[in-house]
Amino acid sequence: MAVRMPGGGAAESKASSPVHAARNSNVTDRSDELLEDALRLSSHVSFDEHRRPRRLQGTATTLEDTNRTVAEAKGVLHDIGCKIIKEKLWLVLIIVMLTTIDGLMAYRLATNDGRLGKKK
Repeated sequence: MAVRMPGGGAAESKASSPVHAARNSNVTDRSDELLEDALRLSSHVSFDEHRRPRRLQGTATTLEDTNRTVAEAKGVLHDIGCKIIKEKLWLVLIIVMLTTIDGLMAYRLATNDGRLGKKK
């Protein structure tokens, strides 16, 4: 007497049915599509990995150029700041000199009876 496994007969009958064969074909086709997609993506990733060092080098070059430009701009701004300070110092010196001259002229007028020349 043979011992039957529960559900064993049903599995054998499903494996040989045309519906099950069609499902296996669909699964196989889907697996092939997924494999092709995975291979295509891996080739793109590999291509991107080869381009990445060039992109990084380009980015590094751009960063160096930007740093150089910033350094030049800082130098120009420093020069402009120095020129502005020099101009302000000259203006302060001129204002002090003119105020001194005005003060001396007022003193001369006050001590000389309102005349700039000699007393008579």
